[in-house]
Amino acid sequence: MIFIPNKIKVGYQTRSDTYTGKLAYVIYYDNFGKLRKEQSWNSWRNNNIEPDEFENIPTEGFVLNKKVGDYSGSWGNHRQAYCRVYDPRGFEFEITINNLLFILENINSIVGKGLEGEFVYSWDGKDLVLLPTSAPDYKKIKERSTKLNSNVFVSAKDLIIGATYKDNNSKELIYMGRYDYYTYSPNYTWHISRGDAKFVNKGKYHWFKYVGGAFTQLKSTSKKIISCVDDQPIYNYAELFEKMEHNYNYSPIVDVKYIRYTEIDVESDRYVVYFRNGDTMYIIKDDDLYSLSSSWWRSYKDNYKYDSLNKLLLSNELYYREIWLENGKLHSTSKGENYD
Repeated sequence: MIFIPNKIKVGYQTRSDTYTGKLAYVIYYDNFGKLRKEQSWNSWRNNNIEPDEFENIPTEGFVLNKKVGDYSGSWGNHRQAYCRVYDPRGFEFEITINNLLFILENINSIVGKGLEGEFVYSWDGKDLVLLPTSAPDYKKIKERSTKLNSNVFVSAKDLIIGATYKDNNSKELIYMGRYDYYTYSPNYTWHISRGDAKFVNKGKYHWFKYVGGAFTQLKSTSKKIISCVDDQPIYNYAELFEKMEHNYNYSPIVDVKYIRYTEIDVESDRYVVYFRNGDTMYIIKDDDLYSLSSSWWRSYKDNYKYDSLNKLLLSNELYYREIWLENGKLHSTSKGENYD
């Protein structure tokens, strides 16, 4: 997610191929007041040139200069292409070609006058993004960044079960409650075919369900939940809780059962089955013939193909798998599991 900081810091090198004789490396203060990428910034800049700090407010007067990079030297010495941009505060810096294309999708560049409109500095992960304030998502990005910069977050004691929140990546999630969280022992190799996982109870965690996504767990919600979207419990909370009860991080796996197929209905060209020892196999259908495969694309026994599923089942002991949890819930079953 793109973040707009309140303040930037600019270090310089002397360069003769720029308008002003200075090429800049721009970094920023994050919402905790920490200067990001400071170590690489210090190793790059000329310490004899005093760095500058600027408030990151919408600014106009940026001008495109030229493309740099995109050359190959010795092995591993290729430099990505960038575009140099003049900042009206008296320095040049570099943006990626993707950033340039994004800018030109949203504003005009006028010969002799530069880029139209106002811009702010922003970061997408570690990459600098010169962001036009006219971009469609600017308002949303600015609102999120303002909340992060304010350091005002939802505290754990204010969380409401079933309510919908927004995290610091602007993703919406539903608060499920605070429950035990189980994970595998880091010192144990688990083989799901045997079901001999060694689980460790990590204690109470805050459980959330991403809207339209997976469950996630947080030991602490400190500085992670930025706002409440809807304080009313979601209508299908009971259904989501039932799904959570089938999650092996909520209740550990205690048993894996292999149940032999007596009949089978294959609706796709690839269908997962198992041997008794837990090895994964696939029934492959090709030109009305059926065969077993240890992968999706290679025949397991080219000489053993069957003109019916019944014949394949009579000749091979095939199983589906059920994984059971300590709370008595079925975590998953492979019966009817197609792979298209």
